[in-house]
Amino acid sequence: MTRATRLWPVIIISSTVAACLTAFVFPASPLRPALTLWFLLVCPGMAFVRLLGITPSYVEWMLGIALSLALNTLLSALMMYAHAWSWELALLLLAVLSVGGAVLQVGLSAQRSQPGPARLAGE
Repeated sequence: MTRATRLWPVIIISSTVAACLTAFVFPASPLRPALTLWFLLVCPGMAFVRLLGITPSYVEWMLGIALSLALNTLLSALMMYAHAWSWELALLLLAVLSVGGAVLQVGLSAQRSQPGPARLAGE
């Protein structure tokens, strides 16, 4: 398991926790705009782009930011059409998506690092 493979799920989950804490628990924090912007621009997309195994990091970053913006827009539009718009609910749904993608990253990297079943002699 490479360092980046281990580091990204930690970054995504800790960024998600930080954004939710500053939004719901410490709303007057001066760090709130920066943490929320980082979370909204990077975390939802990177949680899923990292599953694709794209090697050039600049391509991974571009796709991660683009997917984050697309997920933010799609979720917001769906909530508007459903007459259920709430920034709190949108943030929580994006947090669930981000953490879910990070957990998938950990699960897939653990699965890839395990050796396959041993072959029996004669097969």
